[in-house]
Amino acid sequence: MVRVAKSYVDETLWPEFQQLQAVLHEHFETVTKRVIAQAIGTEEGDVEMREGQALEA
Repeated sequence: MVRVAKSYVDETLWPEFQQLQAVLHEHFETVTKRVIAQAIGTEEGDVEMREGQALEA
């Protein structure tokens, strides 16, 4: 924990966090698609990604 001015958080830390979060999300999405494609034995173009609730086992 650190004590800093709100302006520092708003102008420096938060924008940097958002940028890093976007890069990390993009990386995880790429890796996830590759792993799924390898697991089911198809090329990335053949995998249909759907948003929504996951199936329960």
